[in-house]
Amino acid sequence: MSLPEFDITGQKALVVGGGRGIGKGIALALAEAGVDVAVTGLTPTYAAKTADEVRALGRTAVSLAGDATKSADMDQIAQQVLTDFGTVDILVNCVGDSIRKPLVQLPEEEWRHVVDVNLTEAFQGCRALGPHLLERRQGCVINISGWASFRGRPLSSAYDSAKTGLMRFTECIAQEWAPYGVRVNAIAPGYFPTGAHVG
Repeated sequence: MSLPEFDITGQKALVVGGGRGIGKGIALALAEAGVDVAVTGLTPTYAAKTADEVRALGRTAVSLAGDATKSADMDQIAQQVLTDFGTVDILVNCVGDSIRKPLVQLPEEEWRHVVDVNLTEAFQGCRALGPHLLERRQGCVINISGWASFRGRPLSSAYDSAKTGLMRFTECIAQEWAPYGVRVNAIAPGYFPTGAHVG
């Protein structure tokens, strides 16, 4: 049961990457706070399971599958959520992946994959749902970055660069959308268990 201070009953949220790990935790915490939640995943499996847990908490849930790094997928997801919910008050961009390799052994496709799933996914989520938030002149965006955004490490150039870029992206959009009453923030968690035992 959520504390009264965190009661936001009646709001609607889209949690991109909410099938497992941090995203799943956020989706369930929002449900406990009274929020109806749409959950996405690359495949339907984990998103559907999280949606079932949201329903078990007494809230409405929608599960959707799509690639958060692709504009066509995110446009379709945004349209479906707006069709089902009518409005969205909260957008959480929570997709991520990491590959630890020395730079000289990192193929271009792996670099692009890591940058896309940690940075481009937030761009796509904001781009797809942004017009709705700006038109309503209210709402909030929460981008999930990481402590890696504050300190670079060996063997982690793609991931750490992408998370740092996500922080700057968040700052830019926060200033761009503030005049419209839309808040944009980032959270930078540390290590978090994301294995099958939590998803």
